[in-house]
Amino acid sequence: MRVAGQQPERSAPFPTEPAPAAFPVRRRRRIKANLICFAVAVALPALSSAADTGRITDLTVKPAREQVTVSASLAQGLSPDVGDELQHGISKILYYYVVLKRHVPFWMDEELDSSTVRFRIWYDLVKRQFVVAKRQGETETRQTVDRLDDVNRLISHIRDVTIPLAPPSQRGDTRYYVSVRAEMRSAKLPVYIEYVFFFLPVAQLSTPWTDSAPFSAGTVQPAQP
Repeated sequence: MRVAGQQPERSAPFPTEPAPAAFPVRRRRRIKANLICFAVAVALPALSSAADTGRITDLTVKPAREQVTVSASLAQGLSPDVGDELQHGISKILYYYVVLKRHVPFWMDEELDSSTVRFRIWYDLVKRQFVVAKRQGETETRQTVDRLDDVNRLISHIRDVTIPLAPPSQRGDTRYYVSVRAEMRSAKLPVYIEYVFFFLPVAQLSTPWTDSAPFSAGTVQPAQP
């Protein structure tokens, strides 16, 4: 019975339970944040070395009747930071680009032919050794070494890279030269690093082009019998 002037009794609210998915969602967010922090810690050395340029040295070109033979060196090896990345499972690919060009007066020089030498470097976690696979033309070789210094010794030069030349009768007084540059990239970043840094450049070493001394048909020596 309700008495005049008396406030109605309020029923007790039903007990509420926390949403079952709230904790898992917070946990997933925490895990994602931890992965991002880990990705930043692993990738920062790679990004800090992205400004490394290096340079090509000791560029030599030996013209012959049907081809030119090119050799060159890279005056900068892999840094200790890159060695740490290799040991954490981030493999590297180093490219040497070799381009034969023809000088064109009063116009842009013409690219006639090119060749690429590729070094793929990774760390074997089972054997605890560095592996260097080199591909030059149709030939691929693989070597295993223990130290980063040995890796640098293997990848710091290219030898006897051949590029075909036009027949001597078609050369005339044309002047040729060879340009070489090197570039190193991470072969495959872990998914979480690609997710965070997909918008950043991945090249870790990029040298400027280095040009050889020009040569012409008159400098080509006839083949020895």
